[in-house]
Formats: sequence, structure tokens, C-alpha cells
Amino acid sequence: MSVMRSILMFPVDVLRPVKGLVLNLMTCLRLMCNIRICSNPIAILLGTPDHSNMGDQAQSYCELRWISDNYPDHRLMSFNSSQICRNRYILLKAIRFTLRGCDKLFIQSGYNTTDIWPREEDIHRHVISMFQDRSIVIFPQTVKFESKAERAISSQVYSSHPALVFMSRDTVSYREAQDMFPNARHMLIPDFVTTLIGTRIDNNTRDGILMCIRNDKEGLQDHGQISDLAKKLGVDHRIDITDTTINVDYRKIERERLKYIDDIITLFSKYRLVVTDRYHGVIFSLAANTPVVVLASVDHKIISGLEWFPDNFRKYIHYSESIDAAYQTSIEILKVNYEYRLPPHFNNTFFIGLKERIENV
Repeated sequence: MSVMRSILMFPVDVLRPVKGLVLNLMTCLRLMCNIRICSNPIAILLGTPDHSNMGDQAQSYCELRWISDNYPDHRLMSFNSSQICRNRYILLKAIRFTLRGCDKLFIQSGYNTTDIWPREEDIHRHVISMFQDRSIVIFPQTVKFESKAERAISSQVYSSHPALVFMSRDTVSYREAQDMFPNARHMLIPDFVTTLIGTRIDNNTRDGILMCIRNDKEGLQDHGQISDLAKKLGVDHRIDITDTTINVDYRKIERERLKYIDDIITLFSKYRLVVTDRYHGVIFSLAANTPVVVLASVDHKIISGLEWFPDNFRKYIHYSESIDAAYQTSIEILKVNYEYRLPPHFNNTFFIGLKERIENV
């Protein structure tokens, strides 16, 4: 009885890390067993999101789909950032111990080669340092460092790898990556989520304006400015406000990524116009064949990302430096009759044949 009482009184905050360690060890053992008993080669995507931002989740979906399509003989695995970071990167050690020469390593794309979101960059550094004897493909990144010291650390780590393929998703990041990582093999590739553009036709009745506005440190406009814009546009049009971060646990999204991606694109397809300061808000709008007014953000991610879109997309994309300009542009767009249909430009131009480019770069 006294033993049971002692167990029940044992502090929960002490037990919690022990439980996490046990669960992580079990994950590692399952991984090692699955790789060892699998006759097929393995392809692993590292650093998938452990949050509910659908832009990042859509990147995972599109990259996993691309890997599956281009390496059909490989068994596909993915691990999110939380799984990787737990217990001093023990999962990476298990992968390092178990991988065979035929297996492949990929790293999730995004705004991750940066000291703004340091955990993801720390994952990059660990993977690059631990897997020096095999090729690593880093999917398209935005590159930006505010600290010279952190930039120097990343430069040293990345440059130490003899077989690193580094993709940048805009020209500013591409030039920065070339300067920082001179020994890597560099590619300039658009965001993988652009492969969703031109893949669907929605026949929804369109009405009103959807504002897809971020609420984090990458946002430039304050809530007062956004509220004023919504009020002005709302005089003559229905206004709804959303974000690409949804109120669903990321583990549930992981199990049903395609459903949640389809839900958000279907939502965007119900409006005559989207106003957004998110780059994936732009891409989701175009995947829904919906015109979009793009607001400025605090860095080069959006303005550089827009350079990818060809002339036949210009009718659908309108960049605004200010809230006043966004209002005037929105009013003009709503006067235009749209076909609401865009071609699969990105998939046809950049992603068919990407495997061969990676292998020959």
C-alpha cells in the first residue's frame, strides 16, 4: 500500500520526460526493424511540420507525393521536427546506424534556413553533420540570417558536406545560399506547393472577398490596418477572414493531409477575390483559380516568390505595397469577369524531370 501511494504521489513532471524517452526509443526500434526487414530501399523526408500551418503541411504532402512518384521502388518514411529533436536527436542516431547505401535522405522545404526559426536550422545542421557519407537533398528553402555568428556557423556546417544538393525557392535565397555554401550543388526551384496549381476546376458559386492574414512575426501590417481594409471592402462586399494556420491538431492533419489541403483550396474557390500576406495564401488562391491581391511582408519571401509566375498568371496576381493600394486594386479586380481557370505551369515546367536534374546537377 505504501509503495502504491509513493507511485501515485510521484511528481508528474518527473515522469513525463521518462515517458517521452521511452516512446522515442520505441519509435527508434520500430524504425530500425522496419528498415532492416524491408527488402526495398528507403526514402526519408525529415523535418515535416509539427504544427497546423497548412502551407507547411501542403509542402510535406507535395514533397512526399513527388518522392513516391519518382522513386516508386522506395518505401517512404517521414519524421516531424518534434520527433527528430527529442532526447538529443536520438532518432537521427538510429537512422544513421540503420540506413543502407541504397536509401535516400530529403529535408523538408520552407522558411527553415534561417535564425528566425532556429529549431529547424538546428535540425539541418545536425542532419548535415551526422550524414557526411551520403547525399542529402534539401528541398526549396527561403534563406535569411539576421545574426552574423549564426550565419557563419551554418556556412561552415553546410560547406563541410561533400554531397549536398541545396534548393532555393527564390532568387534572393539562391544568391545567399551560393555565397554561404560554396561546396553545395545549388538549384533554383519554386515552392513544391505550386504543383497544386492547375490541377482542379471548382464550379462553386463565387461571392465576396476572403482575407487570409497571418498572425506571427513575419507579418508587416498591423491589426488596425487590416481591420480598416476589411471595413472599406465590406461596404459593398461580403468579407470573411481566415489564415492558413487551422485549429486542428497537427497529428490529425498528418494522417489526412490531402483532406485538409482540399478543404482549404475548396474554401478559397468560393470567393471572387483573396487578399493575403501569406505566400501559401497566394498559392492556395491560384490552386483555387481565384484572383489574389498580395500584401507586402517583412522580408523578401513573397515579393521574390512572385517572380516565378509567368505573364499568363498576371491577371490573377496583384502585388500591393500599401493598404490603400490593396483597396484600389481589389475594387478594380472585382469589375473583371474571370474564367477562373489556370494551367499546370509549375508541374509541367519545373517538376517533371526534376529527378534527373537532381542526379545530374
